[in-house]
Amino acid sequence: GELAVFHFGAGQGGGVEANFERWLGQVEQAAGNVPERGKFAVDGFEVSWIDARGTLLPSTMGSGPSSPQPGFRLLGGVVEGEGGPWFFKVTGPESTLQNEREAFFGLLRGVGRP
Repeated sequence: GELAVFHFGAGQGGGVEANFERWLGQVEQAAGNVPERGKFAVDGFEVSWIDARGTLLPSTMGSGPSSPQPGFRLLGGVVEGEGGPWFFKVTGPESTLQNEREAFFGLLRGVGRP
């Protein structure tokens, strides 16, 4: 699997839904498969998350696969708070990420202030 973390600063990087829609555009989902979504709060931060399964499509952004990757999963999270949002996205084979979903949520629940 591959984890990417981005932070662009206050007012940067776009909103939660815009990023989720862009990320979902990177995964071709099987007919009838609906991504799971949710939200929770932790230490004054609002965390939104998404879980999608399908074929990870080739990326035009310089990272990711060069050919379609069936049987993949995308776990994404946006942590909103002072200083702007933080974006967390992990992609990998379903067989890898099925065992790491709770660890990903643990990462998101572990955000806090120094």
